[in-house]
Amino acid sequence: SCKEDKPDEEPIPTAEDCILSNISEVNDSTSEDSKFEYSVLGKLTRYQSLATAVTFNYENDRLINVLFDGGSATFEYGSNGKPSRLSISPEEYNLFTYEGENLSEIEYHFSSKDSFVYKTRFFYVESNISLVTDGRYNKYTQETTLDTSVYRISTDDKKSIFQKDFATMFWVFIEHGDLNALCENNITSYTAVSPFREDLEVSISYEYNEHGYPTKSTKTGFSSDNILLY
Repeated sequence: SCKEDKPDEEPIPTAEDCILSNISEVNDSTSEDSKFEYSVLGKLTRYQSLATAVTFNYENDRLINVLFDGGSATFEYGSNGKPSRLSISPEEYNLFTYEGENLSEIEYHFSSKDSFVYKTRFFYVESNISLVTDGRYNKYTQETTLDTSVYRISTDDKKSIFQKDFATMFWVFIEHGDLNALCENNITSYTAVSPFREDLEVSISYEYNEHGYPTKSTKTGFSSDNILLY
């Protein structure tokens, strides 16, 4: 929904402009919906897709845990007020590092018995991602192996809907792997490089609503389109 105050009505306490309510991923004439529900203050409270249902809980305006099918995850926060750790169990957790306001690294720890720590690094030009690298750090040899790089990232000058709410941004990135969730604007092209496959060149075009938010993204070089509802 998009907020449009009417002068004769009492303002409703809600997020300004638009909040994302649905993503329809269209692939080979089939469509899968992901639905988002919010509190009156614009905080994401529930995410529902065909595969999973997720509930988001808050304390003092901070997201503290996420409940999903078969488990839960708990957030811890650093002195900068941003999430520093996401724990699913004592052995399975993610660590978050920042440079200024931007998320610069995620460490994925799956088991104390695992020889590797998996790391994703993010590099920015202003508030938009310019380079992403995925790699494995060997705890015993202390060597890092680069698995995938996403580079030559271009963006438009329109607003990203995902930046409006942290929980929405977090879950769209984790669940959909959508780098747009971490950008101030919308990604229009990128190149993905991996030693395991040919380089992938992707371009993305958008349709926008009157508020400047994308309502549809069409990808070339990839398998699906997204339709976004507010």
